[in-house]
Amino acid sequence: MCFLGVLIAILSAAIINVILILLLLNFVFNRKNNKKNIPINTIEQYDFKSELMHVGNFFKDINNYKDDYFTNSQKMKLKHEYKDLFNKLSKYPYDLSKYEDIERFIDTYSLLDRLVDDWNKKYIYDELIMNSSLFNNIDGKSLDKQQRQAVVVDEDNTLVLAGAGCGKTLTISAKVEYLVSRKNIKPKEILLISFTKKAADEMQERINNRLNINIEASTFHKLGLNIITQYNNKRPEVSESMAKSIDKYFKELITSNPSAIQDIISFFGVYLNIPKDISQFDNLDEAHQHYSSIDLETIKSKIEDKTKSL
Repeated sequence: MCFLGVLIAILSAAIINVILILLLLNFVFNRKNNKKNIPINTIEQYDFKSELMHVGNFFKDINNYKDDYFTNSQKMKLKHEYKDLFNKLSKYPYDLSKYEDIERFIDTYSLLDRLVDDWNKKYIYDELIMNSSLFNNIDGKSLDKQQRQAVVVDEDNTLVLAGAGCGKTLTISAKVEYLVSRKNIKPKEILLISFTKKAADEMQERINNRLNINIEASTFHKLGLNIITQYNNKRPEVSESMAKSIDKYFKELITSNPSAIQDIISFFGVYLNIPKDISQFDNLDEAHQHYSSIDLETIKSKIEDKTKSL
């Protein structure tokens, strides 16, 4: 009797386990086939034509960008343009393995940062090999590894840190030669700017005379002057008599401009003492002593003091 009871208990437990397993399998199967906004068992009826077209455009863009250095702006543009498509496809609750392009799109978009880094490393490696003969002889000198990499990298912005005598001008000359001879960039589309006239003249002499590339290098000031001259169709004049210009301004222009009059009153109300330029002091201590001794007081305050004394 005891044995029969144990057998019944074992059979009951086994039946319960079987029922639980069947219920679990049924839950998993139903969840897998639960299509968002698509009736059950009709995934075959949805052909993803629109999505596949956009996926195709995504890979076309990537292939075009990969032909050259893949810039950060290009990467961010891809992320922005295909973000909604990625969110839509990656959140579908069913298996998309039959759509290989869609799965490849999801994987590529997810790993885009790392992939772009890998593609750019390969691009740099290939460019260094293909252009080794060019870099071996730039104005009779051979570029080192860092200089060569600075030349072939074509990021939106590239910062190169180098001390005096490290070959900055040589690297810039090589960059110009590389862009013109290997990337078919027109010399007139290249802008070289320096802070000093000496550096600008050195770049222009080396590139024009030694590399035979007709290009203009200028300072920031000269560039600005040329832009203003071109826009106004005349070269601006720099007056040597500031007093005459100020006198003309006050006599002819300011009197007809109420807003300018208010600005002038506010200026003299705040700046009874015109601040000296820092370059007029020999050291910071002298500047500190000067400004510490100034009696800064507004016109309003002086008038109030004068009124009280009367």
